[in-house]
Amino acid sequence: MNEKIVTAISLFSRLITESESKAKSLFDVSDLTSSQLNYLKQLAN
Repeated sequence: MNEKIVTAISLFSRLITESESKAKSLFDVSDLTSSQLNYLKQLAN
């Protein structure tokens, strides 16, 4: 595989992991907005 493709996939994968981690940490907040709740529901599906 092309080294640039491997690097891009790695960076994209890390971005997704960080985004999921931040979304999961939102569960600690008691007053989620409806848009945040909708986003979390989309992640769960």
